[in-house]
Amino acid sequence: MQATRLRSIDIATAVLSVTLWGLCFPLMKIAAQEITPLLSVGIRLACMSLLSIPFLTMPRGKDEWMKLFWLSITLFAIPFGLTTIAILYVDAAIAALITEFEVIFGVLLSRIFFREAIYPRQFVGMGVAFLGIYLIIDSPEVRIDNFWAILLLLIVAFCYASAALQVKGINRKLSSFSVTAWSCILSFPWLFLLSYLWEREEWVPLGAVSYRAWSCIGIMTVASLIGLFIWNYLLKRLPVNVVLPFGMLIPVSALVFSYFLLGETLEPLALCGGVLTIVGVKVQIQRRAEEV
Repeated sequence: MQATRLRSIDIATAVLSVTLWGLCFPLMKIAAQEITPLLSVGIRLACMSLLSIPFLTMPRGKDEWMKLFWLSITLFAIPFGLTTIAILYVDAAIAALITEFEVIFGVLLSRIFFREAIYPRQFVGMGVAFLGIYLIIDSPEVRIDNFWAILLLLIVAFCYASAALQVKGINRKLSSFSVTAWSCILSFPWLFLLSYLWEREEWVPLGAVSYRAWSCIGIMTVASLIGLFIWNYLLKRLPVNVVLPFGMLIPVSALVFSYFLLGETLEPLALCGGVLTIVGVKVQIQRRAEEV
């Protein structure tokens, strides 16, 4: 068991991180309606890379570079690309909800690879949280019309869970910010290449893109950079199955922001689901807060 403790500041920063991620879901949908999905992600990641360059520290050795390369695939290239494609066919809230399978994948993978204990209380909390997520999915404003898009989002969830474990294996001397930044830098060329191969016939002149779409990309750039830095910092400091349950708050954040930005209505059933999700997360982290 790690000697570190789950502090109030850890909880506060984790909540900030998932709130910023929740904001990105409706913004992603707005931007992708004007710029093709893979290109919009490539631009976003390129902007994140440019902002982070002045603060980078260099990895040491081929092994460290390979770890960052694979992390760039599972943390950025695949999940960001597939999410942006899927979100054009499902509500922003449902996209955030489906990716919460990351928690289940992450807890199971952390048990397999790191032998991190899973306590009965965590199972109860997970059940309560997913009951909340189910109620949100079952509410009138959330519609599942394209099953293939749901499968893409499940792949995204598995990638995020895998990335969480990969972060644990990266040298602690490399700062959390550098881990995030180098992964971002290594990923955006792939998105530009894939966009060129698959989307170039649908490209529109960037000068024709509205100020609204560019504003969304700008906000997502800053929000993603801050959110991922916090997340990677917590993953390097705390057990994976302590950090991942906070991710179950992302659908709540996404649902609220989608209401204001996309006009998705908040039904009482969805609000009840959001409350249950918060309670479930609290139950999951409380036991580990006492143990770690």
